[in-house]
Amino acid sequence: FYNDGIWPDEWISFYISVSDLDFLEKLNLHLAREGSSPINLIFNNIIYFFVGYNYQNFELSFLVINIISILFFLQITKQKEKKLLILFLLSLNPMLIYYSGEIRFYTLSVLFSILSIIFFFKLQNFNSKLNILAFTIFTLISLLTNIYSISLLLSYFIYNFFKKNNKFFYIILFLIFIFFLILNFSYFEKMVIDYFSGSYGVAGNIDRKFFLGYFFNIFFGNILLGAFFLILFATSPLFFKLDAYNNDKLFLFYIIIFSSYLIPIFFFLLGKNVTFPRHLIFLVP
Repeated sequence: FYNDGIWPDEWISFYISVSDLDFLEKLNLHLAREGSSPINLIFNNIIYFFVGYNYQNFELSFLVINIISILFFLQITKQKEKKLLILFLLSLNPMLIYYSGEIRFYTLSVLFSILSIIFFFKLQNFNSKLNILAFTIFTLISLLTNIYSISLLLSYFIYNFFKKNNKFFYIILFLIFIFFLILNFSYFEKMVIDYFSGSYGVAGNIDRKFFLGYFFNIFFGNILLGAFFLILFATSPLFFKLDAYNNDKLFLFYIIIFSSYLIPIFFFLLGKNVTFPRHLIFLVP
């Protein structure tokens, strides 16, 4: 999709970032016209500084970010066979391929969510100040980049409750959320008002198709491939059995998937539309 034009929301994001306005003027425009969090304006300005006034270079930058995300996620295991499987699944995933060329926050959401998860496990194994700082920063950036990353915080909370019950870790999660509100309150307030006033377009409703497809058909490119992965995921607890709980990584990943899918269901119970699947793109890995 390189050099084939970009969508209207990408143009808005691009033009605000590369305009001659000062940062506060850009920020006001971003809050008024953009749907993403203000931190994405900062990321776009950094990219603009390095690659210049050219949307094609922006696209390539996000593609590189997606490749870096895959390389980071390979570190989740030391076994070569599993690394190859991860590389195969992520490299050929149609959703990641499609959105890695967009001037939006999706690939950054994947990157910082992966880094958050990696340092979460490092923190479980070695409670150093460096790991605490890295986990806090990456989780906060992940949340600032994509508000739906709140499901990561919820997942960490549940994991800690069942596995460690480390009271200090609850404090870390609480501080991350407080920092998020302080840094992102204006955007958070606007998004809540817009969302519940119906300003956002219809993304779909929870019906029979939602529970059959569960977004898997979108994440994996088509209904058949999506159905295969959905069946694989649904039957995997039978295969792993107690390992689904005893294996720390498996247990966390199951929690993340379930807690993330609770978000659209929760909004449905409030009488609102389901979120766009691409906003939950950090689920793909």
